[in-house]
Amino acid sequence: MTKADLAIVQILFAAILTVISIMSAVLMLQHAKRIRSLKLRVQAHLLWCGVCLISAYLFFPEVAYLYTEHLWFEQVGYAHVFWGLLKGRWGLLIKFMAVAIVFIGMNSFVGHRLCPISTEFARWTRDRTKQFYVLLAFLIFSISIVLAIPMMFFWDDFVRYDNGQEWTGTPEIVFQKLLFVANEELATDLDKGSVTENLRREFEKNGMVLSQNVDLRTPGFNRQGIKWVITDRDNKKTYSIAKKNDSLSFYVPKDLSFFLFEFPVYQRVSLWLKVLMWANLLVTGFLYNFYYRRDPQTMARVEHYLVVHGSILWLMLLAVSLWRSQINIWGVLYRSRAPLGIGHQIRRIVDGLGYIDNKLIGAYQIYMVCIVVVGVVILINLFWRKRVIWYSLILAWGLSYLILVQIYPLAVYFVQVRPNPLTAEKPFLTDHIRSTRRAFGLDRIEERDQIRGAATLESINRNTEVKENIQLWDRRVLYEVLMVKQFIKPYYQFHPYTDVDRYWVDGKYWQVLIAVREINSSGLPEAQDWVNQKLRYTHGYSVCVTPVNEFKKEGGGPNFWIDGKSANSYKNLHVNRPQVYYGELTKDYAIVNTRQKEIDHTTHQEQYQGFGGVEIGSWFRRLCFAARFDFGRILLSSDLKPESRILFWRKIGTHQPDSARTVVDRVSHIAPFLKYDPDPYIVIGDDGQLWWIIDIYVTSHSYPNAEVYVDETELKENPLYSEPTFDRFNYIRNPAVAIVNAYSGKVDFYFTKTVQEPVTLAYQKAFRKPLFRIVDKEIERYLDNGVIWKDLRERFGKYGVGLSEEVTVTSREKEKSIGWYITDTVDGSVYSAEKNGDEIEFYASFFKSRSEIPAGLQNHLRYPDYLTRVQAAMYAAYHVEDPEIFYSGSERWSIPHEKYYSGSGSQEMVPYYAILKLPGESEPEFVNMIPFSPPSPTSSKRVQQRQKAGKLMNAWLVARSDAKHYGQLVVYKLPEEETVKGPFQVEGDIEIAMSEKLTLWNQQGTTVIRGNLLVIPVGDALFYVEPIYLQPAMPDLAPNLVAVIVNAGDRLATADTFDQALQQIFGVGIGITPKTETTGQIEEGPFLTSDELTELANEKYKQYLKLTGEGELAKAAQALMNLGENLEELLKKLE
Repeated sequence: MTKADLAIVQILFAAILTVISIMSAVLMLQHAKRIRSLKLRVQAHLLWCGVCLISAYLFFPEVAYLYTEHLWFEQVGYAHVFWGLLKGRWGLLIKFMAVAIVFIGMNSFVGHRLCPISTEFARWTRDRTKQFYVLLAFLIFSISIVLAIPMMFFWDDFVRYDNGQEWTGTPEIVFQKLLFVANEELATDLDKGSVTENLRREFEKNGMVLSQNVDLRTPGFNRQGIKWVITDRDNKKTYSIAKKNDSLSFYVPKDLSFFLFEFPVYQRVSLWLKVLMWANLLVTGFLYNFYYRRDPQTMARVEHYLVVHGSILWLMLLAVSLWRSQINIWGVLYRSRAPLGIGHQIRRIVDGLGYIDNKLIGAYQIYMVCIVVVGVVILINLFWRKRVIWYSLILAWGLSYLILVQIYPLAVYFVQVRPNPLTAEKPFLTDHIRSTRRAFGLDRIEERDQIRGAATLESINRNTEVKENIQLWDRRVLYEVLMVKQFIKPYYQFHPYTDVDRYWVDGKYWQVLIAVREINSSGLPEAQDWVNQKLRYTHGYSVCVTPVNEFKKEGGGPNFWIDGKSANSYKNLHVNRPQVYYGELTKDYAIVNTRQKEIDHTTHQEQYQGFGGVEIGSWFRRLCFAARFDFGRILLSSDLKPESRILFWRKIGTHQPDSARTVVDRVSHIAPFLKYDPDPYIVIGDDGQLWWIIDIYVTSHSYPNAEVYVDETELKENPLYSEPTFDRFNYIRNPAVAIVNAYSGKVDFYFTKTVQEPVTLAYQKAFRKPLFRIVDKEIERYLDNGVIWKDLRERFGKYGVGLSEEVTVTSREKEKSIGWYITDTVDGSVYSAEKNGDEIEFYASFFKSRSEIPAGLQNHLRYPDYLTRVQAAMYAAYHVEDPEIFYSGSERWSIPHEKYYSGSGSQEMVPYYAILKLPGESEPEFVNMIPFSPPSPTSSKRVQQRQKAGKLMNAWLVARSDAKHYGQLVVYKLPEEETVKGPFQVEGDIEIAMSEKLTLWNQQGTTVIRGNLLVIPVGDALFYVEPIYLQPAMPDLAPNLVAVIVNAGDRLATADTFDQALQQIFGVGIGITPKTETTGQIEEGPFLTSDELTELANEKYKQYLKLTGEGELAKAAQALMNLGENLEELLKKLE
C-alpha cells in the first residue's frame, strides 16, 4: 500500500468523521430548539467548528499530496499509470468488499425473512431487534472491509491476469485435456519428424486447423507417456500426443500463461471465498443465536429453518472446497515440501512435482468424490432430518481429508519412496531440471570446451586490450580515493560503489570506472538554512572518469581523464551538461528558477534551464506544495516565482532503503510493478549529457515445476549496497531498462531485446498511454489496408507524436477484439489501436523499442551482474541434465570464495566486468563473468569428490554485453584431465606467500585492503590478478596500491606494478611460488646477476629515503621490504 493509498484512507476517514459530526450537530441543534437550551446550541456549534478544523487538518494535507503527485506524474508523462494503479487497487477493494457485503447481507436478510418479529412479542422485542440490526450491519461492514483489504496487496497478480497473453513456450503436460483419439497408423508419419497431410486432415476432421508454421518434436522420456509435441506458432497452440495400446491420444496441455497469469489469481480468490464462507457461517450463527433467544415463537422457527439454511451454506462451503481441491492439484507443481502426516513435512532436494505429489493428485481426486458424496447425502438428509447423519457427514468429511491428504502421502513415502528414492523420483527430476533451466534462461547457455595452455608473456602482450584493461582499481577502493582527492567541497559526495563501463577512446576499447559527484546539503559550510539547502545548493557536478589500471606518475593515484573540477572533456569524451540534479544519493527536494542563483564549486552562478520538476504556478499550487513540503517557507518566501520549479523524487536506484517512505526512488515510484537492479550506472551520451541506466527485471513465483531461488548472498564492507527486495522467485528475465536524464529527470522505459517477454507484454498492455479516440469508418478501412491517412497523421501530431513517412500497419484480431499495431520504422516506435464499438482508440506504448534509445546509449547497455549471479548460482547445479547424476550431487559446482577488502573472513565471489578477447573470438568485448569450482568434500560425497580434489576450478561463465552479442551466455569448461587452481586456493597461496608482508603492513598503523581476485582468460589460458592497497590511519589520506599479485599455474609473483609482476613470473625478475604447508619454504625463481641486484637495491634504498622524507610511511615500508628481499638475494648470490 503506497502513501497515495494511505492519503485516500485519511481523506475518507476525515469525510466520514465530518458527516457523522455534522449529523450529530444537526440533531443537537434540533433538540436544543425543542428544549430552548442556549447551552446545547453553543455545544452544537462548537462541535461543528471543532470537527471542521480537525477534518481540515486531516483532509487538506492528503488532498495536497494527491494533487502534487498528480502534477508530478503528469510532468513526467505517466499520470495514466498513477491513476491506473490507484484505480486498480481500490477497484479490488470495492469489488471484494461489495461481494462480501452482498453475500453476508443476503444471508442475514434470508434469516430476517425466515424469522420475522412475531406480533405477540413485538412490543418487547422490536427495539431490541433494531439495536441488534444496527450492530449486525456494523459487523457485516467491518468484516467485509477486513476481508477485502488484503486483496489490494495482490493487485499485481490481477494486472497480469487481466492483461496476460498466450504464452507460446513449452507447456506443462502434467495437466492436459483429451481432444480426440486417432488410429495408430499416424504414428508412422509422426516418426518421420514432419507434419503430414494425413495428420492435418485428422485435425480438420475434429474441428481444428493447423497452420503452416508448425514444429514437431520428441520430448524424450516423460512419465505421462507423451511421445510427440506439436507447436502451432501462428495459432499459438500446443498439442501433445501419447501412444496408448493401439491408438494415439491427442491432448491440449495447460500452457504457461495459465500458471503464470491465471493460477495465482485462482489461488487468491479461492482462499478468499473459503474465508468468506466461514465468516458468513459465524455471522449467520450469531444471527440465529439472537433469534433463538429473542422470543419463544421465533425459537421454534429457528429450529425449523436453521437446518435448511445451514445445509445450503454447507453445500456452498463444499463447492468452494471442491474448487480449492482443484487449485491444490494444480499447486503440486510448486511444492517445496511434501506433506507427510499431520504437521510433519520433509524438505526435499528440489522444488516442484515429485513422486509423492503425483500420488497426491489421485488422492485429491478421490477426496473431491467424497465431497460430492457428502453434498448428495446433505440434500437427501434435508428430507430425513436425522441428526446422526449430520454428525456422520462431518466426521466422514474430516476423516477423508485426514486419510487421503495427510496419512496416504506418509504411507507412500515409507513404502514406495524411502526404500529407493532415485527410482521413484527419476522421471520427476527429468521434468524438474528441464523446467528450471527454462525458467532461469539456463537452456540458452552455450557450453564450450576450453583447451588450456600455459599462459606466456608473449600471449599476454599480444592481447593488449586485455592487458590494458585489467582492473587494478577496485570499485570500492576508488571511492575512498575520490572522497580524499576529488571531494573538492564538503557539500559533494560520491556513491561508495563506483560504476564500471566502457568507451571507445582514440580508436581503442577502454574499461573505465565512473563516479558521479552528487550534492550533500548537510555538508554545507555556510549557514544550514532553507535558502542554501533548497534554493542555492541544488545539484551535483559532473563525473570522475578513470581507466581501471592507469596511475599517475606522482603519488600513484588514479589517472582521471575527467575529474569535473578542472576538466569535463577528454579526447572524444565530452560532458556538456555537468550539473547533476538526479542521483543515487540525491533524496531531498530542491526549488530552481528562483530569485536566488544556484551555486556549484566553480562559483559560477546560473539558473536551471531544463523542464524537470513541477512549476509552482498559481497560489493554490503553492499552497499544496507548502502543505506537502515546508508550509511556512514555501508559502511565504519572496524568492519563489510562479515560474519556479520544484524538483522532488530525485533519487535514482534502490541501494539505500528509507523507512520514512513507502517508495524510495524515482523510477520505482513511476512503475512499482517492475523490479529494478540495485546498481544503476551513469553514462556519458554522445550528446554530452549524463544519463542513468537501470536494469529492469520481471520475476514470478509461479513458473510450474521449477526450483525457487532464494538470494542469501550479502556483499560485505559496504553498508550502502543492498540486495534487491525481490529475493525469492522461480522465474526471472531482464527484458528492459529505464533511462533517466541526470539533468532534466526525464524517465523512459525501453525494451532491450527484439523478442519480448510475455510478463512485460502484459504490463505493456495494462499501462499503455491513451492518446485519442475517433469515430471514422474510413480510418478503419485505411488501417485494414495498412495505410496511415493524412487526417490520422495530423491527429498524432497534435499529441506530440510525429510519424515519419515510413510507417507499417499490422492488423490483429483476437477473440472479439479488433486492433492494429502502427510501427514507425525510422525510430522504431510502436503504437496500438483498438476498436471498441464504433470508436477506435489509439495508445502509445509504455515500453519503447530498443531503437528509440538516445544516441550512444545503446552501446552502453550491459548484462546485469545481479542476473549473472542468479543464473550462475542456478547453473552450478542445473548444468547437469542427467537425473541420476543430479540426484547424487557428484557434479554439482559451487561459486568460489575470495578474501576481500579489510576483513579477515571470506565472501562468495560476485560477477565482475572485464574487457576480454574470448577464446575463438577475434575482437575484444565487454563481458560479465564469474568462475565455478567444485564444492568442498562432505561426508556423504567424500569419495566422489576425492577423485577430483585437485581440480579446483571447473569452468567460467561469461555474459556478453556488446550490442552484437548482447545477452549471449557462454560457459567455458576446463578439461577433465587438467588440474586448475581455483580462486580460494590462489587466495590461500597468497596468504602463505605474503604472510610476512601482510602482517608487517597491518602493524604499521595502516589497514591492508585486498581487492577483488580477478580470473583473466587469455586465449586458452587463465591467470589470476589481485591488487593490494594500504589504507593509512589518518582519514585525510587515500589508499595506495602497494602490490599487484599475479598467479599463473604454479607460480605466483608480487610487484609494484602489473608489468613488473608479469616479468617476474615469466623469468625476468624475482618470482615466488607459494609456501607449502609441509615445509613452509618459498621456492626461489630465476636470479638476477650480482650487478643487477646491487643496482636494484640502490634504487630501492633511494626510494625508501625519498618516501620517508615525504611522510609516505606506508610506501616507505613497502620499499624497505623490497630492499630487504634484494639484499637477501644478493647475499645468497655472493655466497
